[in-house]
Amino acid sequence: MHLTGNDIAACVIVGIITLLMLFMSIPLLRGRGAWLIAGFNTMDKKEREKYDAEALCQFMGRYLLSVALLTPAIAIGGILKLNWICIGYALYVLISVIFVVIYCNTGNRFKK
Repeated sequence: MHLTGNDIAACVIVGIITLLMLFMSIPLLRGRGAWLIAGFNTMDKKEREKYDAEALCQFMGRYLLSVALLTPAIAIGGILKLNWICIGYALYVLISVIFVVIYCNTGNRFKK
């Protein structure tokens, strides 16, 4: 198999994005980095104190790690001309984002 310049560029870009997501998941997995969570970091201090920030960070860290580990599938699918891999990744992200939003906002799971 011969990689074209576009294939190499795609691998580099996907690799950079994957590494960024992996590095962002580290503080979240440790229960820190609430500033990375959109919406949570814009709440006023009183509102944030109602939530278990550490548990929320760990949950979001696990989610971000799963997305990061699957992201190279985009490059692999593109190089091997297997569109179903890219479609599967997009469906995973779409469905899991909907799940995460519903899960985090129902059942008071992360309230103190």
